[in-house]
Amino acid sequence: MRGPLPPDRIDPLRSRAADRTSTASQRHRRLLPLAALLPMLVALHPGRAHADAADFQGMPGMWKVSLRIQRTGQPPREKSTWLCADDGSDPMDTFAAVDLPELERCTRHSTHRGTTGLAWRLSCPSGDAGRGRIIFDSAEHYRGQLSLPQFGEQIELEAHHYAACTGPSD
Repeated sequence: MRGPLPPDRIDPLRSRAADRTSTASQRHRRLLPLAALLPMLVALHPGRAHADAADFQGMPGMWKVSLRIQRTGQPPREKSTWLCADDGSDPMDTFAAVDLPELERCTRHSTHRGTTGLAWRLSCPSGDAGRGRIIFDSAEHYRGQLSLPQFGEQIELEAHHYAACTGPSD
């Protein structure tokens, strides 16, 4: 007489279920150390970083600012200017100063400064002139807009950092 039949011969479905259970338990044993590390990793993560607006990201040096000025009913005109951003200078005075004749007598107010952008409103002797903003996508490049409904103008700004300033006349 033969000995007892192997379990897979008695009930093949039970044998497959046992294989799945042992495979799942092997997977569980491999993942257990990783699961134990998860709370520690979460505790060590600093969360969202909050940068101080004083850590402004515009690089000091020579910048070329290109303006595309669109006035209602006229073809767009282009203008380029150069500016020298000193290390430690107020970014609002440096980067938000748009050199256009119609803005000579206007003043900025309601300014907001973040680590990667500037926003402001303009007032002119004849009333509220508009608003502006620039956003740095790197320390060496920014884009912005100036909306001047009082003058019927929309201005797009784009600036690139080129080099260090070489002297006081820059």
